[in-house]
Amino acid sequence: MRKNYSLLAILACCLIFLANCGGDPNEELIAAAQSGNLEKATAALGKEVNLNVQTPEGKTPLMLAAEGGYGEIVSALLAAGASVDAADRSGRTALALALRKGAPAIVKALVDKGANVELADFDGLTPIMHACETGQNEALQALLETDVKLDAGDGQGRTPLIWAAGGGHTEVINTLLDKGAGIAVTDKEGRTPLMHAAMRGQPAAVKLLLEKGADYKTTSRDGRTALLFAATDGKAECVKA
Repeated sequence: MRKNYSLLAILACCLIFLANCGGDPNEELIAAAQSGNLEKATAALGKEVNLNVQTPEGKTPLMLAAEGGYGEIVSALLAAGASVDAADRSGRTALALALRKGAPAIVKALVDKGANVELADFDGLTPIMHACETGQNEALQALLETDVKLDAGDGQGRTPLIWAAGGGHTEVINTLLDKGAGIAVTDKEGRTPLMHAAMRGQPAAVKLLLEKGADYKTTSRDGRTALLFAATDGKAECVKA
């Protein structure tokens, strides 16, 4: 009988040990944020965990959740105190990733927590440029509720409007112009948004910019107009626009 009691005691201790043992909470949090599993993320946050633990690419749980569009996990991480402006190995923050994803609610949550709307990545792109490059108009509108700079340029002088024009994102172009973005801005080569739209074969953007008053006679530093860019780059559809 005494031996049975001893065996039961050992078994009970083993069960208690196993119950208290789990995986690395940091890894659990990363996995939950990446997959969008709110239940597992909440469980991980209830343990002793590093809120700003990074993947090999430098992404924190907040960045992973923002990139995936998992708003509830983003809210939970922000409430727990996750760093809102941490950057990955490319210099992108959770705000930049949320804008590229097109997640306006997450953008608003990050901005409300004080996210830096002017923090550029290592390529010189600010959050607004990421939204304009990818054509995420709804997310852009959430960002425009702040005092974000509309005509600031990246390392090559490309403004948000230039990024939108080059991508042919007409809704974004309209939004930026309605907010007062400069239609005659130029990059470091003297190329306007109209030129970028023409050289990248974006006839709808070319037409819209012309309707909004873009000057087709303006020349770049090398003396080319938007029409010449379109012609030399073989963008016949833009020549017709």
